[in-house]
Amino acid sequence: NRAAQKIDAAMMSRIKILALTLTLVVSTSLASGQCPDDVTSGCTCDDDTTLYAQCIDTNLTQIPTDLPTKVIDLKLTGNDIASLTDVTYTMLRKLYLIGNKVKVIKPNALQMLADLQILILDDNELVSLEGSMFTGLHNLEILSLEHNAISHLAPGTFNGEELNNLIFVKLGYNKLTGIDSAPFHELQSLIHLSLISNDILTLGDFNDASSLPALQILHLDNNQILTL
Repeated sequence: NRAAQKIDAAMMSRIKILALTLTLVVSTSLASGQCPDDVTSGCTCDDDTTLYAQCIDTNLTQIPTDLPTKVIDLKLTGNDIASLTDVTYTMLRKLYLIGNKVKVIKPNALQMLADLQILILDDNELVSLEGSMFTGLHNLEILSLEHNAISHLAPGTFNGEELNNLIFVKLGYNKLTGIDSAPFHELQSLIHLSLISNDILTLGDFNDASSLPALQILHLDNNQILTL
């Protein structure tokens, strides 16, 4: 029992750290200097290393292709990006696409981002999720898709072989109406799942602990659930 309590405590500590990290990284600007002269996309970069870049409210319609290839942290908040195709910054660890117009993530568009740990797609226009959207993201730990219009999770959306390190999924403020644990069954590392402020009427087998063995936190606030 003591061993189990220690494991649970370690998991909760990790969740708290990741949640705090998520809050801080979304709100903090790291790149305020000039990018190299050949960058024409209106972005700013970290002066010393060019590991951090941000292109905020610059009217971009696609992810820029002229940033330094070693960038690890890229913020593209408040642009007009409608689709993601072939993101090639292979050293990326954090990618923020908050407040764009993303409706489409092309199959395998992110497959070169094997080191990506955080992907934030809040405030976009996604209506459904497909498994091919997240191919190759073996090191992804945090996936946030809040404030979209998602009403459908296709079978295989969260492929356990691809997303074997995913521990935190945020799907709040979407249009999900009925859900069970099936779309998440393969996520054996999933600790925290947020489904707040959807239109969920029914829950399936979330009471079956064996379906999501690592799950510690399930947020269901502000739904229409009548019975559990």
